[in-house]
Amino acid sequence: MPFNEQLHLFAVMNDPCPSRLCLMCMVTSIKPNRVYDPACVLNAGDHPMVTRPSYILYRFATLINEMHIRKMLSSQFYRQHHDFPMVTFKRIVVGLYSSQETPNGILKYAASIPIS
Repeated sequence: MPFNEQLHLFAVMNDPCPSRLCLMCMVTSIKPNRVYDPACVLNAGDHPMVTRPSYILYRFATLINEMHIRKMLSSQFYRQHHDFPMVTFKRIVVGLYSSQETPNGILKYAASIPIS
């Protein structure tokens, strides 16, 4: 999914809820000499698309309507990739709740739905 005109990997954290929303968290690479959120660091091999040290940018976690996601996938503006391995996905979930950067509204939403 593009972000700031660059393609980024996003973790889709849930099946659509009754409101048809999905929680999405962006993966971005760790840049030298730049501060990053250490709540969930990913390394090469944690997902086929992760090729260098990266982290989940929880401050930009967002809710996106299922129909919008489907539309973007069908137009190939978004690309579907492999699921995260369960062990990695569980680390992303733990980081969602432990990060000091996760917006309160996202935490409230996450607590209200099953994330698995």
